Amino acid sequence: MDTQIRLQIVNREPFANGEMFGDVGSYECISGTVLFSVNPQNPTNASIVDLNLAPTNPEGLVEFSTDFYILKPLFLNQCEKSITNNGQNYNIRNAFIRTYNNN
Repeated sequence: MDTQIRLQIVNREPFANGEMFGDVGSYECISGTVLFSVNPQNPTNASIVDLNLAPTNPEGLVEFSTDFYILKPLFLNQCEKSITNNGQNYNIRNAFIRTYNNN
């Protein structure tokens, strides 16, 4: 396999103690880790700086990870679904789901 992506959910908890936000309702916070394994020989990965210098696992893939944090409505049927990810730098939580009332 050339690329592997695994998602580990570590925590799910109510946002703002379950407070209701308009017609959308309550939100939940989901956090965890995304684990990646990529092939340093694959030309698609050539733009990853110094990837060829990173240690590899027994399958010859380079492993790395990042934390994620998602704020999402508890009841997705009460909102329009779209996700925005601003990326993560310096351990700042930037991933969130924007919601709009269906009315």
